[in-house]
Amino acid sequence: MGDRSHMVVYCRKQDVKRFEKMGFGWSSEDETPKGIIAEMEDEANYGHDGEMPKDIPYFGWYAAGMNFDAHQLACDGKVYAEALCMNDGTLVVRLDEDGSTNALDMKAAEHYREVLARAKETLGS
Repeated sequence: MGDRSHMVVYCRKQDVKRFEKMGFGWSSEDETPKGIIAEMEDEANYGHDGEMPKDIPYFGWYAAGMNFDAHQLACDGKVYAEALCMNDGTLVVRLDEDGSTNALDMKAAEHYREVLARAKETLGS
């Protein structure tokens, strides 16, 4: 058994089965935009690292595990992106030893926000 964490994705109703095959098992339409379903999994192995679909639009997050940090994630149906975050969803850009912002974290956060905007536009949320 690997390192597990809580994970949530917001997707179209027609894509729910794709996530259920991965282990997501609890769905909700409460407090989501019309036509969007929240899919949840309490034991996502390494946040499904490397397993998330890249051909459908969705967005979400996974909490930190023992060996990995929490991340926000988004896919616009063509491009997938992740960025570090706190467990409350706040994006994180670490500081390097010299006090400057970590360039890779900043690039990942900016890329994630671009992909998230396109995903939400595609989803109509």
